[in-house]
Amino acid sequence: MGALDSGRWKVAPGTDELISDGEGANPSDRVGLVSELRARDWIGPSGEVTFLGRAALRRWQESTRPD
Repeated sequence: MGALDSGRWKVAPGTDELISDGEGANPSDRVGLVSELRARDWIGPSGEVTFLGRAALRRWQESTRPD
């Protein structure tokens, strides 16, 4: 999710496949991940991270911080 929010990954135009911007690794489940994120309303139709997606990312980041 962080890679989508930062722009390192994006949804290929006209597809349900994640692609890398050329830097770093490609996602391992390119199509399944997009389907899952869309089902949760975390990414919109054009691949942008939604308000709900940003909130989920924020919760995940907070849960991984050491106390």
